[in-house]
Amino acid sequence: MIQLKFLKTSNMADVLRIQDQCYTEIEPESFDSLQAKMLASPSTCLIAESQEGAVGYLIAVPIVYPSLPALNSPTFELAPGAATLYIHDLAVDRAGRGKG
Repeated sequence: MIQLKFLKTSNMADVLRIQDQCYTEIEPESFDSLQAKMLASPSTCLIAESQEGAVGYLIAVPIVYPSLPALNSPTFELAPGAATLYIHDLAVDRAGRGKG
């Protein structure tokens, strides 16, 4: 069974592992970049866990559309008036696929 929890800094090693596994055609984002987005909006970033551990994650942040967050930027701040939830990154590793 998969459980969703709010993403925390302690989960970032799992996020980087899953990112490396899923994104083989592009250079993955840095720890600093992903963590900055997670810290800016912790209630919209999730980790999916099974009995085996972390199997997926979602990093989503409120934005003022159409201004998207920069890729691989070490900082991120929520813009005043942000009203659109932007799914910045979503990945599921092989162990989590097909489990709902």
